[in-house]
Amino acid sequence: MKRDIRYFLFFICCFSLITAALSGCGPLGLTGPGQSSSVSCISRGWPHNHSDLKPDPSLDFGTLDNGFRFVIMKNNEPRNRVALYLDVQAGSLAETESQRGLAHFLEHMVFNGSTHFPPGTLIKYLQSIGMSFGADTNAHTSFNETVYNLLLPRGGSRDLGRGLLVMADYARGALLLKREIDRERGVILAEKRTRDSAGYRLYKKRLQLSLAGTRAARR
Repeated sequence: MKRDIRYFLFFICCFSLITAALSGCGPLGLTGPGQSSSVSCISRGWPHNHSDLKPDPSLDFGTLDNGFRFVIMKNNEPRNRVALYLDVQAGSLAETESQRGLAHFLEHMVFNGSTHFPPGTLIKYLQSIGMSFGADTNAHTSFNETVYNLLLPRGGSRDLGRGLLVMADYARGALLLKREIDRERGVILAEKRTRDSAGYRLYKKRLQLSLAGTRAARR
């Protein structure tokens, strides 16, 4: 593999962090009165397979033997760097009422202990290879997905291997240690308080009005 590889890799992961209640989640969680609840949140194929719009010809699509899907796109910016994205197709709409907040909590927990990175070591490891937390690595949870991203400092095979190791732990290596769960609870609650602005409350009210009777209005 050449040292100056410049690719965006977008991994679309066909498994769920939350296995319960997937069958109760329709498109965008719009499973209100009169709507079928048999549609899964997980997309079973590429979006362009269900559209008359053709994908960008520069995209290279593939599927591994285990069903893991990926997209590779060559890009000259940022120069000599590789961006990795892991898209887990499960978010807050995949939760039952008793699980509300679990998708976001699991997103946090992968940073707090995994197969190859014991608690407290992942951020230090990323910094040791020239990355900064927040700018070069982060994650977010939405209605239908949880996305992890890494912007590697260089485009060589060594850095790519390091990035894939981290992504593999994000996908299946979370330890979910009790002491780390208890510690992270405070972080989540602080984040919730920070987000509780007038603008956010207005956004929630709009959802409840425009999507009344659906799961999305309750998330």
